[in-house]
Amino acid sequence: RSVVIDDDWDIIEFAKQLQNLAGGKVQFETIPVLDINGMTDYGESIVKVDPKAVKKYIAGLVGADSEDSEETSEAPTTVNASSITVDVANASDVAGLASGVSEALSALGYKQGQVGNNTGSDVTESTVFAKSADDDAALAVAEALGGLTVKEDSSLSSGKVRVVIAEDYSGPQSADAVSPSEGATSTTESSSTTETSPTPAPPGPPIDAASNGPRCVN
Repeated sequence: RSVVIDDDWDIIEFAKQLQNLAGGKVQFETIPVLDINGMTDYGESIVKVDPKAVKKYIAGLVGADSEDSEETSEAPTTVNASSITVDVANASDVAGLASGVSEALSALGYKQGQVGNNTGSDVTESTVFAKSADDDAALAVAEALGGLTVKEDSSLSSGKVRVVIAEDYSGPQSADAVSPSEGATSTTESSSTTETSPTPAPPGPPIDAASNGPRCVN
């Protein structure tokens, strides 16, 4: 009832491999997260992650190329975020999602454009639109939002990017969920106020078999 393993996992062979683990041969890594204080609709405390970012991170650890890393491999190394205006349109059923995404981009230094519901054609996949599909700014925005698809929209002017958020969106949804990255730089002068960051997770209680131990959450 406590442990579930894959049907094809040879646990005996795994136990033998553990004999090779000695001091100094174990390396701990922390996957990238969006929010350690997330909450489900049922009030459960969860850690929110971006699946694409996690896959890309793990692929980097094992030295493998992933589809997600290939999709964002053309992203520019540096973009002046303060010169880019980003419109955000909500094509999902999540109220206020466009505002949250716009705030996240503003926290990265991008100029806030129009924010509201999507009134154009139906969009089923979260997409970043720009004057050209290889626009540096669009690629940087797409990467900041979790590796979204970039498509061409000739009606947009240079320095203008439009983001349409659909039901599949799993990227940052607030300013607290992002931090300035290498993909974008801002010319805005820093203030003396301290930037806010997600609250670190408090240490959990010791796990034991007692009846007053921590509850299991599926």
